[in-house]
Amino acid sequence: MPESVSLDNTPPPADSALHVLELIADPFYALDAQWRIIYANPPALLAFGRTLDEVRGLVVWDAYPTARDPVFHDRLQQVAREKRGVTFSAQSPSLKRWFEVRCHPCLDGVAVYLKDIHEQKTAEEALKQHTLALQAAERRLSLLLESIGDHLVSYDRQWRYTFVNDGAARALGMPKEALLGRSIWDLFPEAVGNAYWRELQQAAADMKPIISEHYQAVRDTWLENRIYPSSDGVTVFSSDITARKRIEQALAQREKALLAADQRKDEFLGTLAHELRNPLAPIRQAAHIARSPQATASQVRWSHDVVERQVHHMSRLLDDLLDVSRISRGTIHLRMEPVALGAVIDTAIETARPLIDARRQVFHLHNECGALQLEADANRLSQVISNLLSNAAKYTDTGGTIDMHAGIEGGQLVVRVKDSGIGIANENLESVFGMFTQVKSAIDRSEGGLGIGLALVKGIAELHGGSVRAMSDGLGQGSEFVLRLPVGGQAARAEEARESSAARAAPALKILVADDNCDAADTLALLLGLDGHDVRTANDGINALSVALDFRPDIALLDIGMPGLNGFEVATSIRRESWGRHARLIAITGWGKYQDKQRSKEAGFDEHLTKPVDPDALKSLITPG
Repeated sequence: MPESVSLDNTPPPADSALHVLELIADPFYALDAQWRIIYANPPALLAFGRTLDEVRGLVVWDAYPTARDPVFHDRLQQVAREKRGVTFSAQSPSLKRWFEVRCHPCLDGVAVYLKDIHEQKTAEEALKQHTLALQAAERRLSLLLESIGDHLVSYDRQWRYTFVNDGAARALGMPKEALLGRSIWDLFPEAVGNAYWRELQQAAADMKPIISEHYQAVRDTWLENRIYPSSDGVTVFSSDITARKRIEQALAQREKALLAADQRKDEFLGTLAHELRNPLAPIRQAAHIARSPQATASQVRWSHDVVERQVHHMSRLLDDLLDVSRISRGTIHLRMEPVALGAVIDTAIETARPLIDARRQVFHLHNECGALQLEADANRLSQVISNLLSNAAKYTDTGGTIDMHAGIEGGQLVVRVKDSGIGIANENLESVFGMFTQVKSAIDRSEGGLGIGLALVKGIAELHGGSVRAMSDGLGQGSEFVLRLPVGGQAARAEEARESSAARAAPALKILVADDNCDAADTLALLLGLDGHDVRTANDGINALSVALDFRPDIALLDIGMPGLNGFEVATSIRRESWGRHARLIAITGWGKYQDKQRSKEAGFDEHLTKPVDPDALKSLITPG
């Protein structure tokens, strides 16, 4: 505003200045020292809602109520007091618009200029609201991404982490702060060149999403990776699909098992038809002979014997079928009673003997059980052993050998049937006990049967609380079937007495026990002393070596982590001695990894046992030489 404008009782501005003020599109008015309006241009009069004559001389807050606003009022007072301009924003209630208010001192009053900034303020407010909405959406999205249990990461074009959710941070084993801004290939260089690396590179190069599945052996988990490239980088969403893969694998295995079972069923039905037709042919022919008028009395008797033998054979087939059915349905009942093992074995051998003799096989029996009695179903147990013997005879060449051994091991009755037959491939060692199973390589060597004999053996053994296991070195290497059954307390006590007697009969050994845990050393020494051995103890490496040099033990049991000298150093020193080259050194330690065992071997130890040591396992190693 021109400085020549008078605000007191002076004439209005010159015509040229007044003309300029009249042309201004924004409101302008001038006040005297008493806040009375002395001039207002047309836009200002429009805001006042009055003519110039009506407002001239009125106090501004009487003419224009908006001026009563404390902020506006204080600004006017500030300009008059400090004699300097002030600019602020305000909204006109009458015009419903925003103005930028510029107040300037002018002679003895104040000039007020209002610039219409309504469109700008509206745009700013809209932008502010939009920004707030975006921020709220980002917060909701961030909470959503953090709440999901799956892994979500983003990389920029330099493969630096730009986003990592909580699930991904946990999976990567690092806090977000250690990941963000760092390159994945710097943090995990071992991943360079693997399948994930190749897929990321391909997605970024082709700008096409990639979906793939990967198995992580370290965590035993399956992940589904969804890789989405963009101009800014790559985002990867990884879901744990382990449960789904487990179900898929289980379904696939079940389908495979069902197909195998269906195939075995078809093979069984074919075998059943074959096995039933075999006795029918001689029965039919024997019947014709018996009816023939030309048949002699001896021929008729012979035909009757044929019919009887074949009917007995068919009866056994049907009995086996019924037994297998009862076992599978859980309806078979055992008649448990005290039985003499010797009588059971004799009955089983008698049943299998015709087949063994027919093939001129050599049979050896080693029964170390004496007059052992056990709780069992005599008929069923005899059936189990005879089936094992018959199975061995079927798959062993003429003139081959069959060895049967019965004894007590670890409080159990153990019956071993070993043959020199065709053997069993490693992959078939478990399946031979399946229902209606005959291994393909053995079918041509079979002497008939439905392939349920070993299934019966397994079922009856388990009903007795026992087990059966097949062993073989492979095709052509023969087979061994091991039957284990629980025995009564009397038999177990007899076995313990036998083992104790054998232990007492064993020659006493000089044994050094070295352990910095005094209780561990003393209890182990007492345990070995009960077996008649001469035992010395030491509680540190230096004392252990001193005792060893004086005592010259046959066996040294050395702890590794001892003060003074560790177990490795003691073992190395003992091996340097002429007598020490023949001593048996056994490391006893809490470290059991492959590297620890390898280091023990390099130090000269013969054995490496991990604490706590099984006394029976240790005693099995305490042998001369």
